[in-house]
Amino acid sequence: MILNLRKLYSQQEAMFSSLRDRAKTYLAKYGYHQKQMAEAIGVSETHMADFLSAKRGLSETPFVKLEHILSLNANQRKLQFYKGGNTDTRMCNLQSKVRNIKGQIKFDSIDAIEETHAAFSKFNQDKLEV
Repeated sequence: MILNLRKLYSQQEAMFSSLRDRAKTYLAKYGYHQKQMAEAIGVSETHMADFLSAKRGLSETPFVKLEHILSLNANQRKLQFYKGGNTDTRMCNLQSKVRNIKGQIKFDSIDAIEETHAAFSKFNQDKLEV
């Protein structure tokens, strides 16, 4: 059996080119960064940048992971890139809204902290006694 290496190479380049274009479109469409994609597929950010600029290919495992990520639906995609916790912008947004909420504790006075601590201590004692 004779293998035509030129044909195999051209097929491999076409496959990488297609994946590269799909990855670029995905990043642009959903607003993710190359760094996030690189972490998701297990390569360095530099390697991902080189792949997207056609300077480098991908080995089997990152290739399969990238294919998988590109085929995720909306809910799976959000879970793939979700890191958990509040982001800085969300925290700033919460802090910028100056509204009093019923039962809200104001931490500008030491008394509020001490009252909260006392309430929790009493609750814990009541719980232990029962």
